[in-house]
Amino acid sequence: MSTGAGTGSGGMGEMGVAGRSTSIPGTALPDNSIREGMYVSKDQTVFWVNDFLEAWGIVAFTSDAEKFLDLGREIVVTSELLPEQPLRSVIGMVEPVYASGQKFTQVRLYLPNADRQLKQNSLLTATASAPAHVKSTVVPATSVYYVGRTAIVWVRKGTSKEGSNVFQARAVQVGRQNKEMTEIKEGLRPNEWVALDASYLTDSETIIQY
Repeated sequence: MSTGAGTGSGGMGEMGVAGRSTSIPGTALPDNSIREGMYVSKDQTVFWVNDFLEAWGIVAFTSDAEKFLDLGREIVVTSELLPEQPLRSVIGMVEPVYASGQKFTQVRLYLPNADRQLKQNSLLTATASAPAHVKSTVVPATSVYYVGRTAIVWVRKGTSKEGSNVFQARAVQVGRQNKEMTEIKEGLRPNEWVALDASYLTDSETIIQY
């Protein structure tokens, strides 16, 4: 978490030399630190003071969620420092980022911090809800099994003579995911049934055809 903008600045006025009012250029140090005895110019910013009444939160989402991350969209945030106190904020900036060969979307949140309980560099977890008009097919995360990079689900095709369900593996294209649910973008039709636990129908000796 990075801090918000400072609320004030400190500075010094002109200094007199040999009875004359003379403006002396400020000294710039490589590390931008302030040291005793330095000269500064009129209106030169010497330091910024941050009261931390507002904090910035930087949160990364997968690229699949980018289409839902609009400026002003409400986000529910949980801080590791306040796990039982969800915070509400809105997206203030959206920035696509490429790192380590992966693409993801980074957003900036502005969080009220009147009691200063949020601290710099603490971790945040954020949740953004899709718009109500966006409809998608989702299945339990346990219903998806991966064969290499291919995601499959076991779709019920009927029943056996004994009355047991018969399932067939089918490759699907997945979208947004979390620990509980996975979005299926392609490969499933409405009202089809899938196995709850895909790994239960698969073992190390199974040759999956899909």
